[in-house]
Amino acid sequence: MSSNTNPLGSMNPEYSLTAPSGGGWGATFKLIVPLVVLAGLVFGITFILMYTPTPEEKETKTNAPSGSTGGPPLYFFTSARSWDPPQLTGPYRNLWLLAPSANKEPSQDPLKFNFTAQDRLFQGFYEPGDTLRRTQFWFENRNKAPVIMELKDLSCTACTGGRVIAIPPAVTRNLLHHVALAALPVGPFHAFGVGLTQPATELSLHTLPYAQERLPPESRDVSFQHYREQPVAFKIPAAPTPEDKWAPQWGILELTFKVGGDQTKSISADFAVQVEGSKQFVGNRFLIMYHAGKACELSRTNIDLGRIPPEAGDRTYDVLLYSTTRGPGSEFGDLEEPHSIVQFLNGATDPARFVQVTKVERIADDNLVDVESQVKQRVRSAYRLTITVRPKVGEARPDIGAFDRVLAITAGGVTQQLKLSGIIIGPVRLEPPAHEISLASFRGAEVFRYEAKLVTERAGIELEVLPAESKPENFVYELERLPDNGNQGQYKLKITIPKGQFGQVRGEIVLQVKGPGAQKMRIPLRGLAISSK
Repeated sequence: MSSNTNPLGSMNPEYSLTAPSGGGWGATFKLIVPLVVLAGLVFGITFILMYTPTPEEKETKTNAPSGSTGGPPLYFFTSARSWDPPQLTGPYRNLWLLAPSANKEPSQDPLKFNFTAQDRLFQGFYEPGDTLRRTQFWFENRNKAPVIMELKDLSCTACTGGRVIAIPPAVTRNLLHHVALAALPVGPFHAFGVGLTQPATELSLHTLPYAQERLPPESRDVSFQHYREQPVAFKIPAAPTPEDKWAPQWGILELTFKVGGDQTKSISADFAVQVEGSKQFVGNRFLIMYHAGKACELSRTNIDLGRIPPEAGDRTYDVLLYSTTRGPGSEFGDLEEPHSIVQFLNGATDPARFVQVTKVERIADDNLVDVESQVKQRVRSAYRLTITVRPKVGEARPDIGAFDRVLAITAGGVTQQLKLSGIIIGPVRLEPPAHEISLASFRGAEVFRYEAKLVTERAGIELEVLPAESKPENFVYELERLPDNGNQGQYKLKITIPKGQFGQVRGEIVLQVKGPGAQKMRIPLRGLAISSK
């Protein structure tokens, strides 16, 4: 162990903290409200009271060093932290804290309480920022000697620091006594249950972030930024002597981290843990897994419209806009009602109303569980957007051919894009049927000519080329009318490509059906101009 360790263990394990004066019951309840962290307390109590040593741990280690139990230096009840999604179905629909885990293995009992309360309470979803986040890992020192924890490695700089809090056994004893009394079958709101406020407040002086200024300097956050040059170590007091099951030496390793812009993140911190004065040590790795998301997300990012014939009526599609971070009471604020605009693929706004959001509905909080089951993520708020696609608005119709629009939906200062793609069927088509013209490869050093056949759904339909809208502009596009084929009209489309064209050819030929209800047709053009051999 390095000699420049930074022990936080000058704390006397038997010292007791006195609540600051001047607060009274008002100050106490200000501490208790955020003690849904009392749920954090419930986590500690649940694990520690339910923990049963293995037979090997019960054996006496006759060859163990003085002060050591011969078992692990510290008993950590969990070593990984991630949000545990509840399976909110059946009788557990609105009981998110009691519902079984949605991440259970197929072989596990579907109704078994197979998760940790701390994972269920872990926020897990954040918006990127400089806010310092915290999570805790509870442990117990059963040795009659102090234990040293020294930081050895970090997976990244997102894990910024931490501290070890040794909870005085006197505080633990007081808490466990009250818990035991409160569990007696005399009603949930009897005096002993209310009496939990006193030990909970006492515990909060050690565990809550804002209590740091009330602790000795050596018990406050330690930066991990330069841990390789300036070793970081923590010292945990020895277990009480004589042994007292009602006053164990509990402690909490609290790690701090900042959320960056990655979608999902797993950060780790490795510690070497050693009983002081012995060669007994182990390595402990702690993992924190979280999701860094935007203020809003879409349940889908693409809608395939398929083929849209002239006789098709209006079509409607539903999409969910939801937030994993924003909602009533969230630190990031609520998710306001979204607004949207329709764009072409190049980003220009489409003034037509062939695509339109026709309804926006806030989903009730009680129904967010259904959204979670659909998107497989935590959801704090959501809207259902109804999108209507119209093949005709008044006398106007969209251009024949590929129909691509982007619906830009904005909420919470974030814009998400929903792409809608389909094929508009009209009175003109390529023959054989296709949605683009492929030139394949041709010699770029020579003039290249290509012909394609067009068929109209009835004879007499007149077509024209719109050279000003067709690209590339230096290509020549011509239409030659052919004799009708029964009830259908026919045209030959001629394309002339001047020499000196090399590389990928990407363009678009724009035609127009003349007469009343004029409608354009857009034909993508693809090819490859190669060098001559």
